Amino acid sequence: GYTLMRKGDMSRAKTLLERANALASENLQIRLHLAEALIGHGQVDEAKKLLRSVLSQEGDPGAREQAAKLMNGATP
Repeated sequence: GYTLMRKGDMSRAKTLLERANALASENLQIRLHLAEALIGHGQVDEAKKLLRSVLSQEGDPGAREQAAKLMNGATP
C-alpha cells in the first residue's frame, strides 16, 4: 500500500492499507501510512482519528513524532 501511495495511486493504496490495518491494527506504521493515504484521499477527519490513536501509544516516539507532523499538516 505504501508503495502505491508513493506512486500516486491513493485509491488502491487506501484499500490495501485498510486491509493491512484490519489484520495488524497494533502496527503503528500501517496506521501512519493509512492516515497519510486518507489525507491524500480527502478523508482528513478519519485520518485524524488514526493519528490520535498513534499519538496515544507508548513505546514508539518516532511514530508519535511522525503522527504529530501529519496531524499538524492535515487540514480541517
